[in-house]
Amino acid sequence: MYKIMKKIMIVNLIIVLLVSAVGIPAQAASKTNWKNLYAKHLKKIEDLEKVYPYGEFFYVNHDNIPELYLGGNCMAAGNRLLTIYKDKVYEYMLPPNGFTYLKKQNRLHITGGRDEAYCEYVAKFSKGKMIGLGGGVFGFDVFNDGNVKFDKEGQLIYQYYWNDKSKKGTNLDQYYQNPKNGKKITKREYNKKMNRLLGADRKKYRSMLFAKTIQQIKKKLKM
Repeated sequence: MYKIMKKIMIVNLIIVLLVSAVGIPAQAASKTNWKNLYAKHLKKIEDLEKVYPYGEFFYVNHDNIPELYLGGNCMAAGNRLLTIYKDKVYEYMLPPNGFTYLKKQNRLHITGGRDEAYCEYVAKFSKGKMIGLGGGVFGFDVFNDGNVKFDKEGQLIYQYYWNDKSKKGTNLDQYYQNPKNGKKITKREYNKKMNRLLGADRKKYRSMLFAKTIQQIKKKLKM
């Protein structure tokens, strides 16, 4: 009986080793594949090195495939955020103000706006699509119509508008910047809602730093 059990254990061990050996090339192929996908996508961007001189790889979700962020050389160029899902590259244009993220926790805190009004929202990726979880706009001229208000001491009064979720298929930046899409609330309510979305780990959000030149990015992708 002991000899039979020993033979079974040896056979099982051999099977495990064989399965592990087969899995190694598959993982290596996956790593190579995402590089090829990004390389093909970047080749489609006109004047890539001139318009987007900087970039960085970083991790937002849990798939161990890095996202790619490209920094534009001017406000009009904006910034591009690329992610991959099922061998397809998804691209999103983000405001030049930038964003912070929670590494491998699938959370982005995106900010934008102008001197008179600012927008911010929290988003995540779902099957390659960026989904807005909530956010809003605040400032003293949120409607951009010059109709500002002052308190008794002559100080500008800030207004706060909040959206709990975004509609599918919308441009998140434009959607959350529009106060008409939200509900007017107090500053205290606004901060409470935003802190709840950012979660208990809000102090762990990382800023995006363009540590690499586009030439370094291309070298990494073997372009």
